[in-house]
Amino acid sequence: MPGYDLFDRREMESLQRLFEEGGLLNRYAAQLRGRSYVESFEAAIRQTYSFRQTLAVSSGTAALKCALKAYRVGPGDEVILPAFGYIAAALAVLDVGAVPRFVPMRDPYTMDSRALPRLLSGKTKAACLIHMLGVFHAPPDVVDFFAGRDIPLIHDMAQCFGSEIPPIWAADRLHAFVFSFDFNKTITTGEGGMLAVADPDLFQTAHAYSNMGHENRPGLPKYLDPPLMPGINFRMGEMEGCLGLVQLEKFLRLRSPRQKFVTELEILLSHAGASIPRPALAAVNGDYATLEMASAEEAESARRHLVSEGVEVRTLPNGLQWNWCGNWGHLGPDVLLSSYPKADRDSDRALLERCIAVCVHFGKEESCRQILERWRRARTEGRSLNKTV
Repeated sequence: MPGYDLFDRREMESLQRLFEEGGLLNRYAAQLRGRSYVESFEAAIRQTYSFRQTLAVSSGTAALKCALKAYRVGPGDEVILPAFGYIAAALAVLDVGAVPRFVPMRDPYTMDSRALPRLLSGKTKAACLIHMLGVFHAPPDVVDFFAGRDIPLIHDMAQCFGSEIPPIWAADRLHAFVFSFDFNKTITTGEGGMLAVADPDLFQTAHAYSNMGHENRPGLPKYLDPPLMPGINFRMGEMEGCLGLVQLEKFLRLRSPRQKFVTELEILLSHAGASIPRPALAAVNGDYATLEMASAEEAESARRHLVSEGVEVRTLPNGLQWNWCGNWGHLGPDVLLSSYPKADRDSDRALLERCIAVCVHFGKEESCRQILERWRRARTEGRSLNKTV
């Protein structure tokens, strides 16, 4: 469910209020009027997840870079990433001078823990789990592998905002959480992101980096605030903060029925002989219903029919250019070949190409259910409903 599905007069009214209050759009200039919508948005996310520290920034990719900087990841270091996941995490790793190391897949949601020992080295500085398709899934064996070695675990939650997380991790300095609020995300501010960490020192580093290196001493005007480190401008603006507050309230009201609906939808699809690859312990946010077909040909046939009926199929199987590292040759051959052998690439590609991810839009749940029910019946009866698309 992209957040733009929920746009109505309330977003417009929140922006109008901002301008009526003086139109101070920078989060720090907003202190002149005694309130900051960005800070209110940060507080609302903290309350939603019981986080200790939250930092709103200009994008999810910016939040990833802030997390890497907080954990002191830099040139020559290595960061372990899943093979399936949006390219932003790999780009952030490369941008701080580190090297991404890719782990093959166990299923569409999980890196294969059996491959982790061979990817670990003295250069490993952090790892990142990219929680895809509306599902938060952190297998205990993967988490334990990194925790036992004091390796920080960054959770890229760009595609699963609203999924439940273990509360104890929100207070653990080895766990960081990154969100994106771009146009296609569960809640949208147009562009925007958020980083959540438990440790005050990690937060201070990330905050300074995102604000041109400022130390961010309370009560000091910005021109008197001393530098802490080299930084860059990744600040979120007040307009994005306004939109985030409105979007968050709407999402939280709809989350539970949406989660229930997607679970029912996956059960319906399983009756068509399409297995559900979602692990039993995973938490969903209600955005996607994902199914796994017997072959890539069956998946493509189902995709063509569903698209022709008006259902949006996103990320799988037709979004692999930007969501699977096997297609990222433009990052340089050494990035892939050093950690992701051809046998793993072939196996992972075969798995991903037989999966379908249905994006469930707000307000279209019932029509989506009816279309998928017709497809299920036709498949069960051996009939073809495909149109040319």
